[in-house]
Amino acid sequence: MPMQWLMASASAAGRPPPLPTMPFGLVRREDRAVKYSAVIRERAQVLSVVRTHRAGRDAKPDTLLPAGSPEHSAARSIWNANRVRGAGRPPPVEDRGAGIASTRPFRVGTMDGMKLHERIDGRLRDFIEAQPMFFVATAPTGPGGHVNVSPKGMAGTFVVLGEHRVAYLDYHGSGAETIAHLSENGRITLMFCAFQGPPNIVRLHGRGRAVPVTDPEYAELLRYFPAPPDLHGARSIIDVDVHRVSDSCGYAVPLMTYQNDRDLLVRAHERRTDADLAEYRRVKNGVSIDGRPIFATPDLQ
Repeated sequence: MPMQWLMASASAAGRPPPLPTMPFGLVRREDRAVKYSAVIRERAQVLSVVRTHRAGRDAKPDTLLPAGSPEHSAARSIWNANRVRGAGRPPPVEDRGAGIASTRPFRVGTMDGMKLHERIDGRLRDFIEAQPMFFVATAPTGPGGHVNVSPKGMAGTFVVLGEHRVAYLDYHGSGAETIAHLSENGRITLMFCAFQGPPNIVRLHGRGRAVPVTDPEYAELLRYFPAPPDLHGARSIIDVDVHRVSDSCGYAVPLMTYQNDRDLLVRAHERRTDADLAEYRRVKNGVSIDGRPIFATPDLQ
């Protein structure tokens, strides 16, 4: 079958051109001599085009094949088709067994897998409660404002209240962005990473609310924390209704060894009276970095 016809057919179908068949007897094993013919040269040229096509490199055929040749015309048609279909990316990978183009994404092991869970229970709950730290993410409503991510730690400050409910103790700090965002839209995500053992990341998406120490409900929720640190520096309890539970691979999370909790946050407020802490909330946590009110009102101080 003429090579020009094969390449033209492949170009029309959007596939890389086929490799020509190497005639028998061109490679002499006894003296390791290779007799190059027009077929072998054509094979080498087309192979370069196929490799470029499969790799998706944005290389024009003019840099690979002589202009005006049948190989150049076929390769340029493929290159133009790739440009139109996606900025130099090759078409879907062809299933050689069935001859049907596949549009499924490329998979490596189970890296593309994310499992959704109906509830927080069993080994998932054990994993969450065993982590010495987690991360909290919130954001203001609308396109403006600053997204906030905060690390949380200290043993005894996080509890699972039910299959779709968690809570954690919020201590006085230099900012209170989480409380500001929750009072505005309630959106929150908690993320737990495995820094030891098998890789894993668990995310809890939900709606949260802040219950300040001045709220009568604070004492009721506090009963669910069996072994909290010193509570004098606590500012509120963040109560989260979880509506989405998922885990993913965590292959890029580094392995790190946990040594101990820091006690600086507890010791930083141990000499402050309740009145001092109220003044701290009013001055330091009065408004968010975007100017949204937090503890500026007397009922939250």
